[in-house]
Amino acid sequence: GPLLLGGVATLTSYEAAFVAGSGLALVAAWVAHVALTESRPAGDTTPTVVVDD
Repeated sequence: GPLLLGGVATLTSYEAAFVAGSGLALVAAWVAHVALTESRPAGDTTPTVVVDD
């Protein structure tokens, strides 16, 4: 887990990999989803990536 070292939170390599792999991927996917959804013309129901049901 995060250890407080001199007031700075440090992560183990496993946690850093988890955060980088999961958190950033989730954020990137959410941003891309929002961008694609917001930029889609009204009435266009063509799936641009994967239909999220």
